[in-house]
Amino acid sequence: MNQRGFSPILIVLGIVVMTAVVGGAYYLGQNNLSLQGVPSKTNDVAISPTPSPSANPDSIGNDWKTYSNTKLKFSFRYPKDYKFEKEDNEKVTFSGTFQPGDQVTPSELVVYFQPTLDLNTLKNCKDADLQDNVITTCSEGGTVKDVNGVQMNVFSIRTGSKNSQAAFSYVYQTINNPRIEFINKVYGGGVELRVDQILSTFRFD
Repeated sequence: MNQRGFSPILIVLGIVVMTAVVGGAYYLGQNNLSLQGVPSKTNDVAISPTPSPSANPDSIGNDWKTYSNTKLKFSFRYPKDYKFEKEDNEKVTFSGTFQPGDQVTPSELVVYFQPTLDLNTLKNCKDADLQDNVITTCSEGGTVKDVNGVQMNVFSIRTGSKNSQAAFSYVYQTINNPRIEFINKVYGGGVELRVDQILSTFRFD
């Protein structure tokens, strides 16, 4: 064969070699990036290592305090920043604050040893006739909730007159004896979410 016969073969061979070199370099480079924790790309979609699941700490800590009533034989726990105010023959009162956003809001939890609200006498707030300078108390909705095997009526009450800002309280009443009533009062409106956590620790001893 003459020298002309080798030219096309050499050109094709050179292209094959160059392709192999470039492809190998790209593969090694991508593999090296992945080992260093840098996301690689497939079809222009970034692929990052799957993060390990973060721990979800229990919000009811060991530093919560316990209230026990030996007469009615029930107990519950409450946050350390809640302050025990007083107890008499009718109720026990706790106070605290919480922060919805940037605002510090006072909150009060009163536990009555007998219900103070009769659901049958409360009007539905949609049907309540609000008048000027006449304080009206009505019920906002209502459900039945199972709290550690104890059935409770759960509802909110609205108190106010036609031209005044309404005050809201969230009420939890045991349905069966002993009849106990939890009322969460939030000054300025809103709901103290920790009350649900407090109720989750409620039990008859």
